[in-house]
Amino acid sequence: MCTVLYFCTTLLMIATVIASVLLFIYYTRDPACVANKLFIAINSMLCVVICVCSILPCTTRSEF
Repeated sequence: MCTVLYFCTTLLMIATVIASVLLFIYYTRDPACVANKLFIAINSMLCVVICVCSILPCTTRSEF
């Protein structure tokens, strides 16, 4: 079960990184796009934090 969790997490993290890079490439070409860069960076960091929190042992151990 843990192997599937780690595989899916890794797969989705790779997709997130690719999507973030593409967003930076296509939506921040103009030097005045500071707000776009900020929102993309914050969103990417929050995705990583939530992903790490979701695979912590204390989270996967709890049952709903």
